[in-house]
Amino acid sequence: MRKKKKSKLRVIKVVGFIFTLVIVLKVMGELVRPKELGQIDEETIGLTVKGFQDEKEKTIDSVFVGSSYYYRGIIPMDLYEEKGITSYVYSTSGQRIPTSYYYLKNVFRTQKPELVFVSADLAFDKSCAADGNISSSINNLPDNSIKYQAMFDKNNYGGMLSWINTIFPIIPYHNRINNLVDEDYSNFMVYKGHSVSKGFLPVYTVKPCENVEYMDKELDGYSSIPKVADKYYTKMNKLCEENKSKLIILQLPAYTAWNNKRHEATKEYAGKKNIEFVDLNSENDEVGIDYKVDTYDKGEHLNYSGAKKVTKYIGDYIDKKHKLKDHRKEKGYEKWEEDLGKYKEKTEKIERDFYNNINKKDNKNDENKKERLSKKHKTR
Repeated sequence: MRKKKKSKLRVIKVVGFIFTLVIVLKVMGELVRPKELGQIDEETIGLTVKGFQDEKEKTIDSVFVGSSYYYRGIIPMDLYEEKGITSYVYSTSGQRIPTSYYYLKNVFRTQKPELVFVSADLAFDKSCAADGNISSSINNLPDNSIKYQAMFDKNNYGGMLSWINTIFPIIPYHNRINNLVDEDYSNFMVYKGHSVSKGFLPVYTVKPCENVEYMDKELDGYSSIPKVADKYYTKMNKLCEENKSKLIILQLPAYTAWNNKRHEATKEYAGKKNIEFVDLNSENDEVGIDYKVDTYDKGEHLNYSGAKKVTKYIGDYIDKKHKLKDHRKEKGYEKWEEDLGKYKEKTEKIERDFYNNINKKDNKNDENKKERLSKKHKTR
């Protein structure tokens, strides 16, 4: 009898120790985890993702779920200022298509968007994303059941280490213990922020590439829609139908990650599934992307001027095809007016300097061209 009692007591002690250890590791992990809340003038992915939770319920009419192509290339505040469309870029670096599904599930917890845009390039990369990007994407979700569904989805992870790092941030970030700052304590266990840019993260530099016919090139990865992508597109489409939203597969200009094969594969797939598909790479005559000016990393992503062109096209497209309500000056949307003011205050000077630098470079190039022609003429 005594042996049984001792055995039970030992089990209770072991279980209690493990439980206490898990709690301590979780708490320490939340303390050392980079908060990425930033300031209004230096928004980060962490802030923009968490900022979605701070938006007033049922006020977002369109949402963009995807990877860095979206948060570098779509400007929600331009859509609001020009069309009165309330939108949010709910995207993270190297996002996998299964992760996009869970992000979309989280969208419908608080919002009822009429339009849901999902990036097409997510379907084609075999590696999908680095483990660090996956962990970061999931860690930035609010601590609810959806986060843990994403965490335990076998299609969402490449290995056990990523799973452990996501559950226990103390492991990947233990080196920060000796470098904690006030923000780590004040934002401990905080899952909200506020993004006046509504998820847009601009880059105001230019690193050009040649305007070649990039759609004809060959790319590594899938050349048709794989089963895993079909599975999650189907789940997202069903989720949208249940919430009376429309799913649209939208591919932004992607010099290094898109070609005709991917366009045709997505077009065929979308047609079979009755999903709307828009590819801005095949609409560049209207979009007007110039890869000598509109990219900051030799064509992989758009810079600010590229994002302006893309956003104008998307706004006109929505206005023509879907006629979303104009919420400018509408009661209940006062915060959007306030955020628009802050956003413009933050970006106007940077935008002006950015375009001035581009014009200076253009003028210098023109002068150099004239000088070369003049020298060539003199030698004749």
